[in-house]
Amino acid sequence: MTAKYTEQFQLLADSLPSDTELGGQPEIGCQLAAGQDNFLAAYEAVKDYLPIPTGPKVLIGIPKLAEKTASGVMLPPDLIKQEEAANTIAKVCALGPDAYLDQRMFPNGAYCKVGDWVVMRPYSGTRFTVEGCEHEFRLVNDNTIEGVVKDPYFIMRAHSIVKLRIPASKKEAA
Repeated sequence: MTAKYTEQFQLLADSLPSDTELGGQPEIGCQLAAGQDNFLAAYEAVKDYLPIPTGPKVLIGIPKLAEKTASGVMLPPDLIKQEEAANTIAKVCALGPDAYLDQRMFPNGAYCKVGDWVVMRPYSGTRFTVEGCEHEFRLVNDNTIEGVVKDPYFIMRAHSIVKLRIPASKKEAA
């Protein structure tokens, strides 16, 4: 990433209010508010109960979305559920044994690997949850993954007012 874009991203991150500025309450209704590590901890807690992807499938985890706008306006629960269904950002949890093996479709190899944050088509895949975990998971086709994202907190679906919350720890580290 060029210095120009890095600087623009930093300016964007600095302009967003912190949890303290929003009354001390995190904007996300799940562990992701505290950072990516908690999302991974939630995955680790339920990974033995998740389906193993078969064929060209990719298992992805969907992060929870903000419950408020950056200015503190609460969003209706129905809108958040709709936006989560249409979410285009996910974390790759597992690859099926045939994922990215089609040389005609993927002449340069796999688009992503386990642990990557990716952009995918909205409403993709088979959606499911695991009891005791707030996060949604999906099984998607390998060709549904559109790209890899270095930092998911700067990406949101076009024409959406709901986004991932940038944790205060990420802003301080930047």
